[in-house]
Amino acid sequence: MINQENIITSNNDITKAGGIIIDLSSMPAMKPSSLDGLLVAIRGISKRLIPILLKDGLGRVKNLHRLGKNHPIQGLIVDLEDVSGLHATSCLPKIGRSIIESKIDKNECPTFISIPWEANSKDLLIARGCGASGIITQIVKEPKEKATQFHKELRAWLEELGIDSVEKIGRKHLRA
Repeated sequence: MINQENIITSNNDITKAGGIIIDLSSMPAMKPSSLDGLLVAIRGISKRLIPILLKDGLGRVKNLHRLGKNHPIQGLIVDLEDVSGLHATSCLPKIGRSIIESKIDKNECPTFISIPWEANSKDLLIARGCGASGIITQIVKEPKEKATQFHKELRAWLEELGIDSVEKIGRKHLRA
């Protein structure tokens, strides 16, 4: 994770990293050319082709999607725990509209939603319904038991919706 506090000292970590997240919410506003320069520098330091994701708060989701569409990055993270103070349910339409309006290719640059609580299967379904590719959640306690429960709940939701895969979830399923 590269942010304002570690951007100067992160070069050693970049060479060992399997991927990079640039936290734009903790950095001063960057012009597109500045971001291009940062991406080139990171790729040069890495000497490998590693995925680079951009992270920003909900209040700047449209800008985040614009950057994702116009720069060579591999994903976006919308952080629901930002200074906007919006309730989580009111965030979903904003994220969904931003994805649609930006006309971003979801396969080349997927959007993930970072939530400040431990996710359940319903959270994943809702995130997928608004157009996100997935969710990023807190560290799960008792991961094996939670994963089994998560899978059972997800399977039950999919059966109730009449679909066989998480990839088939769309906006229409949010209403259902």
